[in-house]
This record gives sequence, C-alpha cells and structure tokens, in this order.
Amino acid sequence: MPAIKATRDLDKQPTNQNQMAASKQEASLPCRKRKKAISLLIETRVWIKEDKTLYTFTKLSCVRMALLFKSFPLRLVAISDTHSKHHSLKLPKGDVLIHAGDVSLRGTKEEIVDFLQWFSKQNFRYKIFVAGNHDFYLEKTSHIEIQKIIPENIIYLKDSGTEINGIRFWGSPVTPWFFNWAFNRKRGEQIRKHWELIPPDTNVLITHGPVFGFLDSLSNEQHVGCQDLLRTVLLIKPKVHICGHIHESYGSLQRSGIHFINACQVNEHYDLIHKPIVIDV
Repeated sequence: MPAIKATRDLDKQPTNQNQMAASKQEASLPCRKRKKAISLLIETRVWIKEDKTLYTFTKLSCVRMALLFKSFPLRLVAISDTHSKHHSLKLPKGDVLIHAGDVSLRGTKEEIVDFLQWFSKQNFRYKIFVAGNHDFYLEKTSHIEIQKIIPENIIYLKDSGTEINGIRFWGSPVTPWFFNWAFNRKRGEQIRKHWELIPPDTNVLITHGPVFGFLDSLSNEQHVGCQDLLRTVLLIKPKVHICGHIHESYGSLQRSGIHFINACQVNEHYDLIHKPIVIDV
C-alpha cells in the first residue's frame, strides 16, 4: 500500500543565480551519486583548507555543501500501534523510521524481542521507537536488561532525545492514566513532570499519546488527549509531533505551524488497515 504524505511548507529558494544552478545540478543526480557528491565535497573542503591559495574554492565548496544538505531534507516514515502485526507492514522508503509505541499486544518479552529483530532489519539509516501502554516489559524491566535486547542500530527513547543531521528528536512513552496500563501517569502534576523534560529546541517530538484536541477522538467523538502535553507542544512548537494510541484518530493535520501525526497502523478493531505516514523535515 502506498504511504500518505503529510503536507509541509516549502523551503525558501536561493536567490543567487549561481547557487540556484548548483542546487538544480546536484538535485538532478541519482540518489547514490548525490551521496557520493556530498562525500567528495566534504573531502575537497578538508583538503583545500591546507592550501590558502585556494580559498575561493573552499568557499565555493562550503556554499555547494550547504545547498546539498538543504536540498535533501530528512524523510521520516511514521508508524505506531502495530500490536505485533509488524511483519505484515509495507513500508515506503525514507531516512528515519519512527515507531510511536505499542509495538506489542500483551507486552511480553517475546513480543518485544520479535519486534526489535524485525525493526533492526528495516532498510532505514536510522530507526527510532518509544514504548506504549501495551509494552509492559519495557516498563517493568531495568534499563540495563532492556539495553541487552536492543540492537545497536535502534534508538530507544524513554524521556530522552537524540540528534540526527541537526534535527533534534525527543521521545516519551507516557500517557494519561487509564486502568493502570504501562507508562500511565495521572493527569496534572504527575504527568506534567514528564513534559517539563522536553527540551525547548526539540524539532520532532514523539509521544505515544496525542495532545488534547488534535487526533485524539474516540469513536464517540470524545477527546481523550493530554491537555498538559498540548500546552507544552504549543509552547515549544516542534516542527512535527508524532503519536499513536488512539486508533480511531489516525491521520495528520497542521495547526499553529506544527505537523500533528497520529500514525496508528490498526483501527479500533485491531485490523491492520492504515498506511505509514511520510513527512520531510
């Protein structure tokens, strides 16, 4: 199934004609050649710095490198709430695969390990995930034991962050309390402590649960998202907020300059019917 693509604001185009020409020339290269071109430019910059007589070329290389990196945004592929049905997913191409929690159904170690083995084999340069309210093993098990089962090419975020190509990610598994599932916290001061940990310069926020009012409606149209998280998100204004948890509210929208994404892959009946959501940052 093809992925749906979230909308985004267009980057400002370079005004200098030479810069525009260089950008178009590099953008026309096939993917492998573009990566090779970037590597060559990096090597050229380092080599040229040793010879001051070639300062002009150094400056040109820096400009072209900047254009290259601006021309190729980081492509995120967002999924969530796969509930042990990950083997049936068809993923589009991208740079970063993000799972926003509920990788399992019953929260057992066997389910978590099976997901991690599958996740690590996906053809993405970076793979990030947070836990969800079904993933009990990841809450009750020590950090040391969890690290033993996580492959080296997977980034696990638990009220923590990482940075990729200058894009700052932060992830949390916490959701408002509901019948004492995993990573549940009571609304108000208890859950607010987790949101206060989110750095103000976060670009991509990943939480298992949604904010209040956006992509958080049950089938009876009741909003169940977190109001404290909404306040934090509107204050920080990340470029993207990725969540899951509420199966009925799958989709994406843009409000206040923020792309909100609910990437649940299953519906309220746990049928795997939704598509991964793609967005460039």
